[in-house]
Amino acid sequence: MNMPLRALALVLAIQCSVGVDSALAQTELEEIRIFSDVGALVRDNDTTAFVGSDTTLFLVFPDSNTGTNVSGEMVQMPGNNHEIDAYYHGPMANAVYSLDVAVEFDGQLIQPGDVFYVDFNGVTMFFDASAAGLPDSVNTDAVSYDPATDDILLSFSNPFEIGGNIYLPGDVVRYDGANFDLFFDSEIIGPGVNLDGLHVLDTGQILMSFDADVRIDGQLYHDDDIIEHNPNSGAFVLNYGVRQQHSSWVAADVNALAATRRPMGGEVSFTRAQINILENEGPLQLTVSRSGGSEGAAAFVWQTVAGTADATDYTAGLSVVTFADGDTSDKTITIPINNDNLAEGIERFSVTLSLNSGFARVGRHGRIDVDILDDETFVFADSFE
Repeated sequence: MNMPLRALALVLAIQCSVGVDSALAQTELEEIRIFSDVGALVRDNDTTAFVGSDTTLFLVFPDSNTGTNVSGEMVQMPGNNHEIDAYYHGPMANAVYSLDVAVEFDGQLIQPGDVFYVDFNGVTMFFDASAAGLPDSVNTDAVSYDPATDDILLSFSNPFEIGGNIYLPGDVVRYDGANFDLFFDSEIIGPGVNLDGLHVLDTGQILMSFDADVRIDGQLYHDDDIIEHNPNSGAFVLNYGVRQQHSSWVAADVNALAATRRPMGGEVSFTRAQINILENEGPLQLTVSRSGGSEGAAAFVWQTVAGTADATDYTAGLSVVTFADGDTSDKTITIPINNDNLAEGIERFSVTLSLNSGFARVGRHGRIDVDILDDETFVFADSFE
C-alpha cells in the first residue's frame, strides 16, 4: 500500500479510537484453540492437566460461572523439528496449518508460506504461496477468513511487496484467489509489531495476539494475551489472558489461535420484580421475556417459593418455559390463586427462574415477588399483568 493511504488510514483509526473503553464489550468465547511457541502448562480448574509443546493444540473453554476447563491433543504434522505457525478452525475449514520450515510429504514440498490441511488422502494445499506470487522467503504467520466475503485472511512474518503494495508483519492481508489487499493495518498500533495469532469471528470482531508485548491506547498487552479489535470503532480490549492458565505462559507466545464465540442467547427474565393480586382475581399470569439476543434454543425452569403465603393460598408449581432459536416472543406462566373466606393480611410468595439448557442467561428480574391481597380486607383496584 502506498504511504499516503497508510497515513490516512492511521489518522482515521486514531480518530475512531477515541473513547474505546466504552466502544467494545468483550465477546464471550465458547472455545479457544491455541498453539504455543514453546512448552507450557495449562490448568483445568487449578489442576495441572497438560505439559504442552509447540505442536500441542490447547483447547480452552472459558466459563465465567464454572471456571475455565482445558484439554489438549498432540497434532501430528509431516516432517520433524518444526513449529505450527498458523492455524485455522472454523466455518471455512475444519483445520488448516502453516509450518515455520519447509517440509516434504509424499513427494510434495510444503513451504513456510503455504497453508494446508491433512486428511486420509494426504496433504492438500489450502493456500499455495508460490502460485499466489509470493517469494519463498515469505512465512505465513497467521490465517483466518473474512466472514463477509469468504476470502482467506493471512499475516506474514516478514515484509513483502506485491502488486505495488508493501505489507508488514503485523498486517492482515485479504486474498480473494487472485489479488491481495489490506484487511487490517498494523500501523494503527505502531511500527514494528508482528502478529502471531489471528481469528476473525462471524460478527467481524478480530481476535489477535502478537509476538511481543504491545501497548495500545495506553494499555499494555502481553505476547500471550488474546486481544479483541472492533474494526468499525477502532476499539481494542483484552478478551482472554492465557498466562492465567499457568506462569509458564510468561515465557510462551500464542503462536496460533482459533476461537468459537458463545451464541448470543440474550437474557430471560420476568418483566417486573413485584406484582400484587387480589385473591379473588386469580389465576395469576406472569410474563417471561427474552431480550438482548436470541441465538440458540433456551429452556428455563420456573418454580414457586413459599413465603408468608403457602400452598393453601396458591397452587405451587415447577415447570419449564422454552424459547426456540431466534424466538423472542413473550411466554406466560399461569399460577392458580386460591380464594378463601378468611380475613388475612398481605401474604407473599415468589417465583424464580433458573437456566436449564442453552446459552441465554437469567436477566435482571430472575425472581418476582407476588403479594396476595385479601379481598375481605382490601377493596381497591391495582395494576395487574
